[in-house]
Amino acid sequence: MSLGGRRGRLLVTAMITTVLAAAVTTGTATAKGAAPAASSAAVSATTSGTTGRTDRLSVLMSGDVLVHTTLVAQAKRDAVAGGPSLNFDRMLAAQKPRISTADLAICHLETPIAPAGGPYTGYPLFKAPAHVVTSLRRVGYDACTTASNHSLDDGQRGITRTLDVLDSNKLGHTGTARTSTERNRPLVRTVQGVKVGIVSTTFSTNGIPVPRDRRWSVNTLDRTALVEDVKRTKAAGAEIVVVAVHAGTEYSHVPNAQQEQIRSWLHATRLVDAVYFHHAHVVEPVEKVGYRWVAWGLGNTFATSTTKYNKSTGEQVMTRFNFERQYGTTWRVRSVAVIPGYSPNVAPYRWVDLVTAAQDPSLSSSARSSYAARARHVRSIVGARGGFGDGVYQASPVR
Repeated sequence: MSLGGRRGRLLVTAMITTVLAAAVTTGTATAKGAAPAASSAAVSATTSGTTGRTDRLSVLMSGDVLVHTTLVAQAKRDAVAGGPSLNFDRMLAAQKPRISTADLAICHLETPIAPAGGPYTGYPLFKAPAHVVTSLRRVGYDACTTASNHSLDDGQRGITRTLDVLDSNKLGHTGTARTSTERNRPLVRTVQGVKVGIVSTTFSTNGIPVPRDRRWSVNTLDRTALVEDVKRTKAAGAEIVVVAVHAGTEYSHVPNAQQEQIRSWLHATRLVDAVYFHHAHVVEPVEKVGYRWVAWGLGNTFATSTTKYNKSTGEQVMTRFNFERQYGTTWRVRSVAVIPGYSPNVAPYRWVDLVTAAQDPSLSSSARSSYAARARHVRSIVGARGGFGDGVYQASPVR
């Protein structure tokens, strides 16, 4: 992975095991270096000299990558002479230093990928250029979840094309599948000697029925299937299991009843270490329930925001779950770093690290003040259920 400044040089190998029936899909990932001390932006990793396994590990998650046509137009304007016709690098560039602090970074690719050369389409049936996947890889992501209400926007061909492009960019993936066999493979990544499993599911496909002969193509929400996916991932050797759920009420900062129910299903398994949601397009709280954590809504990590329903749809949050090994074999989330971000609704559509921008001397005082206010707003929502008293903290500005 071509991400400058990364610490750690351990090779991450794909641990893909086919067990029983009906699980998730595959990919590859590269471990990033250990995060800094807990008193600052993350939790430092310590590695045993005898086992080569770390005792601390960080996993970063972000929200929806929703490629509207305005972003495609910007990617065309950002293209470099002699390079590809579209370039999303500059729009995503500010995420790079944040992603580099995590050992494993997971994005959510909500929209299917279009054929080479397009056409590229937006709402209601999305087809995004493959170039965005290349930029996600370059900015530092290791894997993407793909189960969403837009998974079937271009049918099975869209799913196949999307996963082919993720594979060609060496990004792991889970949530949709090209074959029933692929659906049966859990996504498990070995990071610094630790096996991390990722599960993905969606509550809807926007009324587009999943074909009867291809039920395996999209992980649609069902309690039995979801719990089996978790168990299968654990059986494949995952020591840490995180679950990404595409569900929630759009433009609401409050988890809905379905989200609460899903969380209870997953926590009842006693096998899931962290749950996070996307789909609402706005930020929701980060909360500790018992000794397990849930991020109720991460917002749009990359999209053209809208003010039609909620003035804060451009706001989002990355969460970095800082895990620590306990009693030799058990992993628990020690703390959660939150990174408030913003996707502006005006060209040139650059993702903004709100905490860093609020202290950037190169910006005007009014711009810094505006970004600081948005960061406070994100923080107030994130902490609405007491997370800051239980281990949530805001990451420090990038220096």
